[in-house]
Parts: sequence; structure tokens; C-alpha cells
Amino acid sequence: MNLTSLPKIINWLTNERKMPGISFEMTISYARRSNGVEGADWEERVDFGRLRKERLACLQRKIKEHGLGSMLLYEPGNIRYATGTRFLRFFTATKWYRYALIPKEGTPVLFELAGTESKLRELYTPWVKIRPSIIWDYAESAQDSIIRRWSADIASVLKELGVEDEKVGLDRIDFAAYDGLKNARINVTDGRPALYDAKKIKTDDEKELIKTNAAILDSAYLKVKEMLRIPGVRECDIVSEASKLMFQRGVEDIEVMACASGSHTNPYLREFTDKIVRNGDLVIVDFNVAGQGGYYTDWGRCFVCGDRVSDRQRKLFQHGYEILHGGLEFIRAGVTTKEVIEKLPEHPDEKHSTLTLSQFGHGVGISFYEPPLISRGNSLEFPEKLEKGMSLSLETYVTDELEGARIEEQFFVTDNGIEVLSLVPNDERLLG
Repeated sequence: MNLTSLPKIINWLTNERKMPGISFEMTISYARRSNGVEGADWEERVDFGRLRKERLACLQRKIKEHGLGSMLLYEPGNIRYATGTRFLRFFTATKWYRYALIPKEGTPVLFELAGTESKLRELYTPWVKIRPSIIWDYAESAQDSIIRRWSADIASVLKELGVEDEKVGLDRIDFAAYDGLKNARINVTDGRPALYDAKKIKTDDEKELIKTNAAILDSAYLKVKEMLRIPGVRECDIVSEASKLMFQRGVEDIEVMACASGSHTNPYLREFTDKIVRNGDLVIVDFNVAGQGGYYTDWGRCFVCGDRVSDRQRKLFQHGYEILHGGLEFIRAGVTTKEVIEKLPEHPDEKHSTLTLSQFGHGVGISFYEPPLISRGNSLEFPEKLEKGMSLSLETYVTDELEGARIEEQFFVTDNGIEVLSLVPNDERLLG
């Protein structure tokens, strides 16, 4: 692709368009249809009961297919996916406070914090069984004793569920707890492959939630664009106002609020500061937000502060724009991650043959990063096939002698191409 093709691509966010130069019939469409954020009896919206049932059925099917009898989950997004419950996602993500046992058949058992949290679950979540969690965090000399009690409790519940002699898949665990399970003669193994299989393809209700949350993120970027019309605002001011708006719209958590301006765009400083944004500064904004139902949206935007956009900035942005769309044009169901990464030029960071945050694709769902990954570090040697119904983000980062530009889009994979979720455009002046 070269700049002569840009006029054909610029309008990709306004029409369903067959892209030129592709050997198969490929379309990029725009996910305009979405529903309100509240429940209604007069319109078909998200059916949360159906959402929970379909997710659990899918996970239990994958538990069987992977030769497991059950799964023991600690990661908050996985607990949310399997049980439809939540409690302080970021707080519990680094602690061993709440967990869930998911049998290959039947009702999940949620081990919730004893006291208020357990009482709340018993009142409001009748679709799961509630037991008090046993916590060894920060227990010091009591840790081994508590872990023996915890592992014995797990063993007794596995027996109640009738799967005590089968493998238990784990999503994450610490060394002491792993030893405790082994000492209790519980047959544990890696459960992540089964989880990845279950979460890759989004149900209709999951798609609807992601589209609704994308609309919330749209409004945040429009707010940022408005704030950057007049120089003098700080990076932290932008993050503050955008966060306020998104929480007012109904988001649950904001995991990343990256706002980098001017010199902070090269090298790219992802953590915002109190730097004042000056007239003519290129600004990268990248919000990773868990909205309704805990489903994430993730894409970035570039704007220029004030009334001055330079030819250098246009050249820089258009270079990144070409790179990204060179990959987007090729994506459809049946294409492999290897075939996609081969359409993208090698980024300097990729010389390390590992995952970087500069140029790659990743799944987005009820967890921020989900399979599949599109990266030279793994896709060339171990390709994965893209499937209809996957939710992904594809991104790149380019620099010149002064600044950097971040270009990222989120989309669903379709039979013939992609359905784009990220609808707010970058600064149109960067496209000339």
C-alpha cells in the first residue's frame, strides 16, 4: 500500500467497503448498530441470564474436551466469565481472596470472602453455590496450616461434585498453594488452554456488550478531542475528565489511561503526568476500559493540540496508518496469525523475539488480553487461525526524530473481513 491508496481507505469508517487489491471478497464494515445501556422490555437487548448460561455451557464443554473434571479459578475475569459475579477486579487480581470451582457439569461453587460479600452473593446470585473462602495471604507463620485447611476444603467440594478423581485445571496459583493441592493428592494441571478455547468466540450477548462499551469509549475520545482545542491543558486533566465521563456512562473499571503529549510520545510514556500540552503537540491517547458486563474496549487515538499541524506530523501518522491498514485489510475468518503478521513490517522492538507493546494484535473480551495474539515472537512459528466472532485489537507505533504516533483499532472478525468497533476518527488533520 502507498499514500495514493489513502483516499480509498480514509472513508472506511463511513461505509461498508470492498477493499481493492485483495484476492478474496473482503469487506470492512462499521458497527453502527448498538442498543442503550439500560434494560428495556420494548427492544431486544442483552439477555444477561442467557449470557451466563451460554458462557458456562461453553466453558463446561471445553473442560470436558480438554480432559478435565473441573477448573479452579482465581483470575477475576475468569471468575466473572464462569459465575457472573464480580468483586473489586484490580484489588483481587493480585491476591488470593476469592476463587471458584467449575465442575464439568452442574452448578459452579463460588468461594467468596466471608461476611458481607458472601451474604450479598447469597442474596443476589442464586445461580451459584456460595461457600466462604479460606485466605492464606499475609498469614506468615500460619500460612502452612491455613493452606492445609484450604486444600482439604477444595478436596471435599470436589468429592461433593463427583469429580475428585479427575484433573483440576488451574488458571493461576502460587507455590505454597500448589504444594498444598499436591499434598492433598489433588490432580492439578494447566487449565488455561480450556479457558482460552471457551473465551475466544464471542456470543451475541457478549458482542452486544462490547459494542455498547465501545460507544462509551467513543464519547471519551470526543471529550479529549474537545479539550485539546485550546493549549494549556495537562495530561492528567485529560485523563481526569475522560475518566469522569466514562464512569458516568457506566464503565466498571479503567485499567489503563495512557495520555502522552509532545516529547512524551517518543519514547512513548504510557503513564500520564502533569505535563502541560502545548500548541502543536502530537497527543497519543489510549484507554483500556472494562464497561458493562466487565467487557473491555481497547483502541488508541492521535490528536494534535491547538491549531497547528505540521507536514512532519502528517507524514509520521500516515506512515503508521498505512502499516496498520495493511494488516487490517487482510484479516478475515480462516486467515492465520502468521499470515497477518507477515503483512506488517518488522518493528525494531521485535528483534527480541518476544511480545512487545508496540506492534501486535491481541484478543479483547472479559479479560484485557485474550487469545489470539498476533506477534512475531510467536505467530511466525506457531500460527493460530482467526475465527468468526473473535474480538481483537490491532496496533502499531511509529516514530520520527521528534514524536511518535500510535494507531490502533478494535474489531470483530467476520467471514469476509472485519466489523470495526472503534468509530471515533483520529485527528482528521493528520490525514491531510
